[in-house]
Amino acid sequence: MENFSAFIETFLLLLTCVWIIYEAQHRLFFHSVEIEPSVAAFAVMFLSMAVDFWRSRALGKIAVKYDSQALEADALHFSTDIWSSSVVILGLALVAIGRRAGIAWLKDADPIAALCVAGVVIS
Repeated sequence: MENFSAFIETFLLLLTCVWIIYEAQHRLFFHSVEIEPSVAAFAVMFLSMAVDFWRSRALGKIAVKYDSQALEADALHFSTDIWSSSVVILGLALVAIGRRAGIAWLKDADPIAALCVAGVVIS
């Protein structure tokens, strides 16, 4: 049952990546969306990274202790979330810099960051 659970989780992550790629391409080439980076957005992302770091470490230890593939997949998922959150923060920061400096093409940093997140999750 644990192997099947790990398989289902992987399938759902890949399905999410397909949706992220679709949306990012749509926003890059067909319908631009204005992003409003705020201090709260950055705070939430940093808090999320801290929680994911803690959960990843805890699940990793338990996965080794009980030789559980499902828990190991969850630990990997949370560690991947840390990298994904870093890319999102970079994208938001570039959008904010672009607005303040008047660099119009930096508005595309958000969908490009989304494509990077999908790439991190898929790899």
